Amino acid sequence: MNIDAFQKWIHRLEIGGGVRYLRVALVVFAVLLTVFFYDLWGYKNMGSMEAMDAAQLGRNLAQGKGYTTKFIRPFSMYLVKERNGKLGRVPQQGNLPDPMQVLGSHPDISNPPLYPVVLAGLMAVLPFQHDIVTKPSSFWTVNGLLMRHQPDFLIALFNQVIFLATLALVFALANRLFGKSVAWISAVLLLGSELLWRFTSSGLSTMLLMLIMTALVWTVVLLEQELREPRWGPKALYGLCLATGLLVGAGALTRYSFGFLVLPVLGFTLAFAGRRRWVLGVLALFGFLVVPARFSSHVNARNTLFEW
Repeated sequence: MNIDAFQKWIHRLEIGGGVRYLRVALVVFAVLLTVFFYDLWGYKNMGSMEAMDAAQLGRNLAQGKGYTTKFIRPFSMYLVKERNGKLGRVPQQGNLPDPMQVLGSHPDISNPPLYPVVLAGLMAVLPFQHDIVTKPSSFWTVNGLLMRHQPDFLIALFNQVIFLATLALVFALANRLFGKSVAWISAVLLLGSELLWRFTSSGLSTMLLMLIMTALVWTVVLLEQELREPRWGPKALYGLCLATGLLVGAGALTRYSFGFLVLPVLGFTLAFAGRRRWVLGVLALFGFLVVPARFSSHVNARNTLFEW
């Protein structure tokens, strides 16, 4: 590279459009550095019963065992036995009757299904090693002691990717509503929240629910702006209303209580949609109901997930 070309490159970097790419590169580097140091010093394996339960459901789905669990609850045993009795069937495990289905695969009726299904897809793509192997010194072990369980760590990395996607959505939303200063402050505060980083490594569905909630807020903001100042036409309006219902339905399949958000979503639509409020309200309600219906019909073809 000659001197003139080098000077032109420096000029573009300092004054031209290269400054923008340099800033983006520095932000990406800072985020990746934060992830690296947290996973190196702050990471902990799953420590909650709920996270391990969701992970083993995902593993059973990925291995073709259906939506089944080895974490058997007394009330679940009672419900399974009652259901089998009403259907007049007595499942067999070998030569033994098993009306409560505890000798083999016990159907899980306690956990919302979306997060375990997402984990099952992750386990089908990434090379999960469920067997514990202790080596003298490696990334996973220190002095022969297990420090990082590989499946737990991969699930934590996946949740960190979801967290960073949520961070990007929050930044874009704050920038749209309030400006760049508020957007940067919001992003930095979220990135520096140690509690959220702990949730990324907890193995819980919190990060997935945060992403769904942020996407729902984005959709409602776009819907409000389209109702106030139409730019994209009626089809976009109908699509946004349907999307709000779909997102609430997806959130309800992550945490059941999230489904109550359909009430304020419907209230907002009926209050501000004008003459088309009933059509748009029905679309939002349809989107909310169709997610569990389609999800259950798809999974039920492989396993009786929603039979209960």
